[in-house]
Amino acid sequence: MMGIGKEVTDFAGSQIQASLCRTAATIGSKPRNKNSFPQLTSRIVDLDDVSNLRVQSLSKDGRRLRQTEIAVAPPSPEKKRPRVLDAIRESASFNLGRWDQDNGSEYISLGDGSVGAVVPELGDELEDVSAGRKQTMRSNLASVKPMRDWIPLASRFLQELMSLEGRGRVEPACSKCAKPVVEVFRCKACWGHKLFCQGCIVEEHQTRPFHFVESWNGDYFEKVTLASLGLVIQLGHDHGEECLVKHRGHTGFVVVDLDGLQDIVVDFCACKPIKEAGEYWEQLMQKELYPATVEDPQTAFTFRTLSFFHTLTLKGKVSQYDFYHSLEARTDGAGLREVKDRYDSFVRVMRQWRYLKLLKRGGVGNDPSRSLEDIQDGELAVRCVACPRPEVNLPPDWQTGTALSKQFLYHKFISIDACFRLKRRKISSETRDPGLFTGLAYFVRQPEYKRWMESLPDQKSTSSCSGLAAVKQANTKFNRGYDSSGAILCLCARHKIVEPTGTVDTKRGEKYGLSDWAVGSSQRHWGTFLIRILCYDIACQYHKHFFERMARLPAVASIGLHRDWWKFAVPKLHIQGHERSCQENFALHFILGAEQTDGEGIERHWANLGPIATSMREMGPGHRRDTLDDHFGGWNWLKISRLGIQLRKRRRDAREQTLIQAQELLDFSEGQAEHIEE
Repeated sequence: MMGIGKEVTDFAGSQIQASLCRTAATIGSKPRNKNSFPQLTSRIVDLDDVSNLRVQSLSKDGRRLRQTEIAVAPPSPEKKRPRVLDAIRESASFNLGRWDQDNGSEYISLGDGSVGAVVPELGDELEDVSAGRKQTMRSNLASVKPMRDWIPLASRFLQELMSLEGRGRVEPACSKCAKPVVEVFRCKACWGHKLFCQGCIVEEHQTRPFHFVESWNGDYFEKVTLASLGLVIQLGHDHGEECLVKHRGHTGFVVVDLDGLQDIVVDFCACKPIKEAGEYWEQLMQKELYPATVEDPQTAFTFRTLSFFHTLTLKGKVSQYDFYHSLEARTDGAGLREVKDRYDSFVRVMRQWRYLKLLKRGGVGNDPSRSLEDIQDGELAVRCVACPRPEVNLPPDWQTGTALSKQFLYHKFISIDACFRLKRRKISSETRDPGLFTGLAYFVRQPEYKRWMESLPDQKSTSSCSGLAAVKQANTKFNRGYDSSGAILCLCARHKIVEPTGTVDTKRGEKYGLSDWAVGSSQRHWGTFLIRILCYDIACQYHKHFFERMARLPAVASIGLHRDWWKFAVPKLHIQGHERSCQENFALHFILGAEQTDGEGIERHWANLGPIATSMREMGPGHRRDTLDDHFGGWNWLKISRLGIQLRKRRRDAREQTLIQAQELLDFSEGQAEHIEE
């Protein structure tokens, strides 16, 4: 109760806000003891009619009731709220009022004698708002109308859907040979849902052997395989060509297709020499069937299945586990039949598929005389086409024939950062699970890097800046149970393209030595004499002794140590958490040619990789690196394919903003002219 009295006292002492000036509480009778409280009564008091407020409070010992009178100033008259927006909503017509010569403001008359809020030159803006609201309403109605039209027809849609589950109005006769049959078949993957006899449907699917067909059992259609109806797939020959010596494939040969998993009957060609017909796995590849094994293949995956998943995982980050089990569900969604498990084979084949696609897109397959051992480090990476590269996209005289004011065009902006979501548990080993293309694209080669990483001592966590977790946790980053705690990556800061051989694993925290290797290894592909602006969220600490550390790197990751080539910056968002000295020395705003580069592009890349982080934890070392390399390449190609549109938009925006900012500067200069000394 003492607290209540104090609140009322404070409430009255503040002269009572206008919106709360109608309420007051009075306290009733004296308590019997300090642990029993009387029933509180309250009443509404009109404070416009009182000049003093009596406040009662209980003493500390609970035995006395104190009464205090507080003078209350009368409340100010309640002001009317600005009603500009309400008036606009309620009425399409309103009158602009008089021009007040005293304060140079224009008022809106609301038609009832009151005056609305001050709105300078409101006419055009109100017309734009009204037109915008009408356009929005039309857009909303246009988007809602299709659904409103469909809802009354939902039952009829359902009837049409249910009619497709049966034979409908079709007579029980073959649509090809026209013979009446009792047992009819149909294929839902083929357009039209025509009914066939057994012989005709097998003949129709000679070139579509992986469709599931359905047989009418008298009550409903049930799924059957074409192999059970007599379809045999002949390999080693063109369609329609007869094989003189056939070799029947393994019983229960499984093909994994987008329609599901099914057993097929396959004949390999043995009438031609092996050099002409090819080995069994080669005969499968010639028909766009990828074998799960080289020796005596018993499982194959259609190319379209592998290609579809490859696109799906790069765009939608769908895991191999979820995709494969969706194929099982398409095979038998009710779970009434046993579906053969080919998940491990699918994982292995997808790694090989990614590798082959990387080689093909890298142009390796165009030169038969060139072996895979001739591929150079980082050669298979998708490079940024907009960043400056001497002898590639720069004029011959870019060093000497360019004005000083244009030299920033040839600056290389790099972002580097660590992501500790890309962890990997202590599963498998480099011997059991080597990477297929580690070092050829984005990850560095492992033997030399592993030795370097293990030789690094613990890093001292001294920092002249505040709150840098990367510095404090450089020696440990929640790595218990993990063989790799994350990854450090370099990318182009302006166009967000991952740099070749610029990605390394972290064993524990974000040590400077690990970042040094990533920077040094990727720098080999940048060319000489370019100015490098390195954006790092801990650049204020990382730049210290940078050149001394780089000098200790082995030749595989060594770089040019010209100090004039290097500048350091902190990304624009991260720098807000740094001390003022860092903001003055490492801000991109103060670097010539940085323009609108924010240096935060690497964070957007981490967000893109987030959905696959969970599956990464259960992979072996080589599988994880191959998967990340593949996603890096997909990300780079996406950025490059959209780069032309993006740069054109930036150029248009820059031209518009140049005119706007030039006028702003001119107006500001004219306004401050009288304050400038002659």
